[in-house]
Amino acid sequence: MEYLLIAILILIALALITLPFWRKATSVPPPPPQGEAEELLLQKATLYQSLRELELDYQMGKLSDEDYQALRQDYEAEAATVLARLDALGYKAKSRPEKGRPVAVAQRQQGAPFFSRPAFFVAFGLLLVVLGAAGGYFLARSSNSKGGGRGNEGQFMPTTPQVAALERRIQENPKDLKALLELAHLHLDQGTFHQSIELYKQVLSLDPRNVEAITHLGIILSKSPHPEQALEVFDKALAIDPNYPHALWDKARVLYDVKQDYQEAIKTWERFLAVAPSGEDADRAREFIQEAKQRLKEGQRAPLVR
Repeated sequence: MEYLLIAILILIALALITLPFWRKATSVPPPPPQGEAEELLLQKATLYQSLRELELDYQMGKLSDEDYQALRQDYEAEAATVLARLDALGYKAKSRPEKGRPVAVAQRQQGAPFFSRPAFFVAFGLLLVVLGAAGGYFLARSSNSKGGGRGNEGQFMPTTPQVAALERRIQENPKDLKALLELAHLHLDQGTFHQSIELYKQVLSLDPRNVEAITHLGIILSKSPHPEQALEVFDKALAIDPNYPHALWDKARVLYDVKQDYQEAIKTWERFLAVAPSGEDADRAREFIQEAKQRLKEGQRAPLVR
């Protein structure tokens, strides 16, 4: 019953917010930018995307501080140039009233912006209240339920005695690699990826060839839309230690589940079995190899649903 009530309130709020979009406008929308302005806008969007990708690469530890700062300054300087050229062309995101016409008349023709109407603020406030209540309700239910999942990025990991002890060890000795790795693994298991990335980067600043930290950065990348970068990180770990089983296992899973490259997945699992021929993981690797061979035989692309 509570789910239905929450859904109805959200729909009402959304309807009030989006209603102005369905009203027919009396003015003609401004034409899209043409010529040089259009090209500059495309350059601006490309530069902003490059800045976002640069930030991600830096967070993943793929760039040194010097390279990151140099590239960021280059992108920002180029973006500033593009913005200056757009300003020189007089480009504005919104159209201006026609010359010689009263501003009030032009505004009446275009209609007041929907976000300036009282209904918008009432509906938006109602939506925030409903979403807040719903979020609190489901958070309380999930906290009381047994087990837990991942995907808590942006939240904080609960301070357990184990976490507190590790944090004390690191505070007393910032070069305690074992404590740094254990705390990073805990953050990774909880889904607080940003904290785990910072800890793995701290490990690598002390030990650049630490295959455990490198491999776990690859695991974080494998959960994002960057499987190729994850494979590159796993290969970096394996270049340091070709027999590191964790890197072999996770590389095989990305090849199988994400890239659907069954031939390479089979080769990687066979390398894993040569290193770890017994145990539960070895048995699962053999199962995956048989499934991959079956899919190659059938010519199927999608991995089996587990």
